[in-house]
Amino acid sequence: MAGKIPRVPVNHLGSATTAGPPFIPNSAALQTGLSRRDFMRLSALAAASGLVLPRRPVAAQSITSTESELLSLAMDVARGEGADYADGRVIRTQFEAVGAREQMITQVQSTDSYGINVRALVGGSWGFAATQIFTRDAVANIAREAVAIARANNDVAPSTTVLAPVDIFPDADWVTPHSIDPFTIPIEDKAALLLRVNEEALRVNNIRFSSS
Repeated sequence: MAGKIPRVPVNHLGSATTAGPPFIPNSAALQTGLSRRDFMRLSALAAASGLVLPRRPVAAQSITSTESELLSLAMDVARGEGADYADGRVIRTQFEAVGAREQMITQVQSTDSYGINVRALVGGSWGFAATQIFTRDAVANIAREAVAIARANNDVAPSTTVLAPVDIFPDADWVTPHSIDPFTIPIEDKAALLLRVNEEALRVNNIRFSSS
C-alpha cells in the first residue's frame, strides 16, 4: 500500500439527534438529590413554562460536501506526512444518563457531540487525533498529529502491519442498531424506572443502599 492511501471518509452517526434538550435540574439540586415527587414537579413546571423541547429523532444524515472535502484534505495531508494508510470519520454522538440512589434522583445528563477524527498507520503503529473545529487548518493539523503519533509509536516498537484488501466506501453511513430509540422515551419515565428498581432492591433483607 506504499505510495497510495485509500480515502475512507466514513460518517459514524449516533442513533438520533434532538430538536432540543430535555429539562435538566440544576447542579445544586442534584448534589443533594431530588425525590421523585420533586423531580416530577420540576419537570412539570418546566414543561408548563415551555422549557422542555420534545425529543424528536431525526433521520441519519449523510456527510455534507464540506465535510467530505475536509476528510479528503486530511487524507492528502496524511499522505504528504508519510502515512502508509489513513482514514477519517465525521462522528455525531448523542448521550444521555439518568442516575438514582434509593428514592433520590442524583444524575441527569444529556449531551451531543460532533467532530472529525483521523487515524493513521506508519509501519505497524497507529496514531489518532480529533477535533471539533471544522476548518481546513484544524483538520490538517489533526492529520499531521495522527501521523506524528503513529511514527513516534513505531519508533519505539518498529513493526509492519499488513491490512486486509477491502473495498473503499467513501460515502458510508453507520447508525447504532436499535429496536427502540432510547431518546424517544421521556427522562421522567427513565427516572421512574430507576426508582422502582431501587425500591425493589431495598426490599431484600440487609440491603441498605441501592443505586442505579
